Amino acid sequence: MNYPQNPIIQKRKTKQLKKVKRLKLLIISLSLLTFSFWIYSVLFHSFDDDEFQHLQAVFAMHNGKIPYLDFFEHHFMLYHFIASFFCFLQRWQMIFFFRFICFFLALASIVIIYWGIKKITGIVPALSSVILLVLCPFFVIKMTEFRPETAAIFTLSMAFYLLLRYISKTNKNNDSLLFGILISLTTLFSQKYVIISLFFIGAYFFLCGFRKGIIVLFLFILSIIIYFFVFFLLGGLKEAFELVILMNLNWKYKFSSSGYFRELFISSPILVVSGIFATFANLTVERYRRIALLLFFLLLGGVLQVLLIPVPYRQSFLPLIIILSVASSFFFSNLIFLARKIKFGKILFLPFLLFGASVYSLSENLKENNADDIRFYKKIDNTPSTLSFFDGRGIVFFRPQISYYGWMHSELLLMLDHEKYSDQIIDSLESHFYPPIIYDYRIAIMPERIKAFISNNYIKSDIDKLYIFGRVIKRLRPGTEHTLELPYSGYFTIEWNGEGKVTLDSQEISNPEIIYLKKGSHSILSKSFVWDCEIKSHIFKKSGF
Repeated sequence: MNYPQNPIIQKRKTKQLKKVKRLKLLIISLSLLTFSFWIYSVLFHSFDDDEFQHLQAVFAMHNGKIPYLDFFEHHFMLYHFIASFFCFLQRWQMIFFFRFICFFLALASIVIIYWGIKKITGIVPALSSVILLVLCPFFVIKMTEFRPETAAIFTLSMAFYLLLRYISKTNKNNDSLLFGILISLTTLFSQKYVIISLFFIGAYFFLCGFRKGIIVLFLFILSIIIYFFVFFLLGGLKEAFELVILMNLNWKYKFSSSGYFRELFISSPILVVSGIFATFANLTVERYRRIALLLFFLLLGGVLQVLLIPVPYRQSFLPLIIILSVASSFFFSNLIFLARKIKFGKILFLPFLLFGASVYSLSENLKENNADDIRFYKKIDNTPSTLSFFDGRGIVFFRPQISYYGWMHSELLLMLDHEKYSDQIIDSLESHFYPPIIYDYRIAIMPERIKAFISNNYIKSDIDKLYIFGRVIKRLRPGTEHTLELPYSGYFTIEWNGEGKVTLDSQEISNPEIIYLKKGSHSILSKSFVWDCEIKSHIFKKSGF
């Protein structure tokens, strides 16, 4: 028998349901807005030169090249090896495919961190800290770039989850094997995370005891031994050890991390302040003392990692940001507890207030875009797929490299013999029939011999920053024969200013004309004045050619 409900109670339930619906709608709306920021970063934020370097390695390994032996690298190459199986297109658009892989790794890392926090502090504090994480400019931008640190953060987040699960006493199983594998992968994905990995191992000793900790440490050491043993089998142990270990330990270029610390604080002040405050405040709270000690230890590791790395760029801060995010949840947990004491129920809307405060900072950091690089890519799409390029950024990562050094920057130049490097590059340019050169800011800082070679053998094309092999005869006098020396055979475009007729090897040619010329000497003759007669490589596809 159904009894009529009290109209007052029914009205309250209706109001409550409306509030819940509005809250759900708000959460969905903000989630979609956050998601749009991340997608925008993947698709439109400027490409980092590191991405080209990593992608070049991926495509080289996909084509059967061995790191350290066939091409230069100074990183652990596990991530690149895995990624090399996904190179299904030799196209520049693949950068977006690999960026989306990093995006999903970042998403998985966020979910894992949220699960770990929720077990200890509850939904609202966990949600609040995760909001700070997903809107932190350092985290968003670097986790949506193609770089091995995204995979390293994923495995580190899983290891962190295991620690949080253990400390919350929701799991008492022996996770030593899994934890050891995760920490080992973190380092093998990015050697710059070796310091924070060791601190995580130290934390495992602290929480789980000596016997379990030894297993983790053994797996960590064993993984590195196995890595170098692989290159021993490939005949490149000496090169791998020198480049990955010795070169990085003796990196000559160094700078202070203070600028990036300041930037992190300015762009994510709530994350930094709440994380640090909660860690130190909870050291005096019996209930949270154990986890506060853990967070303090890991924060120390995150800071030391940044301080000890010679070149602490933004990606070096990612483990520290993860730890700060977890720590901040305890700040919000205490804040909610206090709010309930004073019956301030609106504190439940704290995540939404944090969202609004963080959006502006993120939008400012996403202003730089990749439009210029994409315009360049679209222009070189009109060149044969087998054509190689030479540049300092490694931007044409999907084409074969012409030399051992597929990219170059000022930090690396400090540690190379400039004469040997110049010999190597010039020999490579000559042996690859003078491929096009993208004259970027990194080419501009190369040794003078390389720049002189470019100046003597290359002319500017119609595409900005693109130089191609060529010769220029400033003035052809009537009846005066000019000798043209070509260092290789191939197709060339010949064009000039003026109405005069020009003959090449006694045959009249049109203006312009694409013609196949053999290596060696050729004669050019004009019956009238002709200015700026250019003979340059024909690198662009044309219908009927």
